[in-house]
Amino acid sequence: MVRAQEQDKCGAAAKTEARSLQRVSALNRRDAVSLCNMNPQRRTLLKAAGLAHAAASAGLAHAATTSRRQQHDPHPTTLLRSHFVPLTGETFEFRKADGFQATAVLRLASPLPEANDGEASFRLIFLATEHQPLKQDTWDVSHPALGSHAIFVSPNDAAGFEVEAVFNRRQPV
Repeated sequence: MVRAQEQDKCGAAAKTEARSLQRVSALNRRDAVSLCNMNPQRRTLLKAAGLAHAAASAGLAHAATTSRRQQHDPHPTTLLRSHFVPLTGETFEFRKADGFQATAVLRLASPLPEANDGEASFRLIFLATEHQPLKQDTWDVSHPALGSHAIFVSPNDAAGFEVEAVFNRRQPV
């Protein structure tokens, strides 16, 4: 009876471990059951090694992508107010995934009221240049000096020709 309870515990542990291990590697249930018969310390070590390998691979891929982007792409990855101030009066392209495209002129780049850092926490006001309003949504906004960035905008007027983007990176006091 004790042996049957141990097998049930082992079976449940094997299933739980199989679910978590399948996310990291291509381990199937048969392999997970054989893990159940192993020494618990060895099982933990193997599990940790698999997770470490997966984490290291993901980290290296991210680091390689980031450093490559920083070396070859002059466009900023974190947008600041100082990036937009010299572009006031210039035209930006707004694109949607469905192919819809519009243009708008940057009218204002101002710090948020009571912001700890007006450089990081700011708002942008755009005025649509075409007869089609910009709807509240996340748009792919691009400019030659900044590259392309996903930016959420919402209308400031009923017609939707004036839209605002808020970058709120306030730090708690």
